[in-house]
Amino acid sequence: MPHDSNTPALNNAQPLSRNLVSELLNGGQETSRLEIAQAVGGLLAGANLNAGEMELAVDVLTILARDIQEQVRAAVAKSVMNSSLLPRSLACQLANDVETVALPILKASKVLSDNDLIEVVKEGNLDKQLAIAGREEVGSRVVGALLEADRSEVTSAVVENAGSEITEEQYHLIMTRADDQPALRLAMAERIHLPASVTAKLIDVAAAGILERLVTSQGIPPFLADQMVDCAREATLTERSCEETSGDSVIDLVRYLRSQGKLTETLLLRVLLDGHVLFFEAAFAELAGISVSNARTIMYHGGAEGLRKLFARTKLSEMFYVPLQVGTRFIRETREDCGSDQGIRWSQDLTEKLIQLLVKIDRRFQYGTVEQIVSKFRYDLENARPAEAS
Repeated sequence: MPHDSNTPALNNAQPLSRNLVSELLNGGQETSRLEIAQAVGGLLAGANLNAGEMELAVDVLTILARDIQEQVRAAVAKSVMNSSLLPRSLACQLANDVETVALPILKASKVLSDNDLIEVVKEGNLDKQLAIAGREEVGSRVVGALLEADRSEVTSAVVENAGSEITEEQYHLIMTRADDQPALRLAMAERIHLPASVTAKLIDVAAAGILERLVTSQGIPPFLADQMVDCAREATLTERSCEETSGDSVIDLVRYLRSQGKLTETLLLRVLLDGHVLFFEAAFAELAGISVSNARTIMYHGGAEGLRKLFARTKLSEMFYVPLQVGTRFIRETREDCGSDQGIRWSQDLTEKLIQLLVKIDRRFQYGTVEQIVSKFRYDLENARPAEAS
């Protein structure tokens, strides 16, 4: 930016004094005032000022933040948006200015409180709401205010921002707005550590979409479409469970699935065949009504009698006992081979090996893909239930 030769320059090497500032401000040149805003803001951001210089810098920026020229006020905002020493009152003044001045502060300034941000959100300016939704960290109270604005662009910006702190209740509110917004559901699915209830609901919504498409556009009978959708849902649940590395997260998920009646034999079979051991153990323990650690002890070290008694507690179909028996032995031997008692997720080779072991004991598990085996098991299970009930 050009500099008036009659106006003194301001730089980091020159002490900030009232005489110097007075001379600069009285120069009357817009260019020089822009330079002052940038330079003094840079000094404040650098935090290399003594107490007197700091006070003077704030005074200068306060004056410039009221300048009639929008360019000058915008230069002030840009120069101090990352400063932790910016007084909150000045930050609020800038945040409530026109967009070119306010947006940098709203996007980046950490001196603004949640209450300050909420007040700006309530004003209803879309660009300001989007700037707040895109901050590095957005607290749940601010998220609530942004969602109350009920604007699709703002809701999407909140969900797409990994720094947004979204509560379980807020997730469900967002879900009600995502019925006709596939991109919003996708953005939710890509977030890390979703609450278990939200994960399951996302899967249900996706499955419902598959069902509608199969019935209306492909001419598939509804009863058959239901079967296909259930398989798709369980496959998605299996993949989602693999993403959970925390034992507590997995336990929360299986508890929710059980409360919804989704912790089924076919889901457990798929989880077992795919080698999601942590999820399989947590699910079986939940169904048996005991802790995961106690379930592991009985499953792997309780012998045939202990496993049979534990299985009886789960109320699962008798058809699942063979996969359980073969699977627990396979997990124990695999852990011994790798020398670890920790949760494991095995390769496709181990999945095929487990399938072969199942086939040797029960021909109903004829060798095939996991999807083929699970679909056949589901069919056999539904046909067997009336006999089991009687």
